[in-house]
Amino acid sequence: MYLLPAFFLNGVYTSSIGAFLSGRKLPDIRRSGRHQKTDSRVLDSLVDHLIESLLQEFRERCQKVECNYKDQLDQWNSFLRRLDNDFELAIVSLNYDNLVYQALHPINTGFDPTTGLFKPETIFDRKNWRCLLHLHGSVHFDSWRDLKWIDDLSKTYNRDSGGARGRSNTHTKEGLVLHSSEIVIGYGKLLQLQYQPFRTYHAELDRLVHECEGVLFLGYGFADEHLNLLFSGYRNNRRRPVKWPPLSRQIFIEFKIESCPHYS
Repeated sequence: MYLLPAFFLNGVYTSSIGAFLSGRKLPDIRRSGRHQKTDSRVLDSLVDHLIESLLQEFRERCQKVECNYKDQLDQWNSFLRRLDNDFELAIVSLNYDNLVYQALHPINTGFDPTTGLFKPETIFDRKNWRCLLHLHGSVHFDSWRDLKWIDDLSKTYNRDSGGARGRSNTHTKEGLVLHSSEIVIGYGKLLQLQYQPFRTYHAELDRLVHECEGVLFLGYGFADEHLNLLFSGYRNNRRRPVKWPPLSRQIFIEFKIESCPHYS
C-alpha cells in the first residue's frame, strides 16, 4: 500500500483502482442558508434537479424547432409521412423530443387522448400495427401523481418544481435507488425501465421485433445492450431485410412491408 504513491504520481484517486481503496469524503454543501452534510438525500435531490433541468431544456428546444429549423423539419415530416403512407409503421424512438409525434399525430402512444392517462391495454389490445413507443421517455411525459401525456409543452412543470412534484424513488434490496422519471438516462437503464410506460413499451417491442417483416435503423449506434439482445435472433427464422441509413440520431423504425415500389 505504501508504494502506491510511486505508481500514481497524480494521486491514487486518479486511477480506477481508487474505487477499491477507500472513498473520498464528499464536501459539505450550503443549503437553505446553512451547512449540511452531503448524504443520500442530498444526492437524490441533485439527481431530481438534473432530471428537471434536462426536461425543461428539451421542452424549450422542442418548442423552438418549428421557427429555427423550418426547412429541416419540413423534410423530416415529409420523409416520415411518406413512410407512413407506404408501410404499416411501428416506431420506437430513443429520443426525448417530439419530432416523430408532430409529424405523425395522431398516433397511438398508449396514452388516452382525452384524459392523458397511460393505459397499457391500448398498446397490447390495439387492432392495427401503427404506434409510437418512446422507449427512453418523452418531453410530453409528466409523472406528477398519475403518469400523464401533456400535449402543450408550455404547461409542463418547470425545473424548480422537483420538490413539490412528489417524485418517488424506489430503494431495492441490493442497495440501488430507482428514480421515477419521465426520461431514462445514464447507466442502469434496465432498472429504470421497470416503471410505466417503459415496462409496457419494452414488452411490446419484443413482440414487434418478432412479428415485423423489416427493420429500418436511423442513427442507432447499438450501444444499448437491452435493445441489441432483442435483435440477436432476428434473421434466424425468416429472411427479413435490415436497413441502416445514418439519417437521424437515436431512432429506429420497425415496419410491416406492403406493396411499395418506392422502397424496393
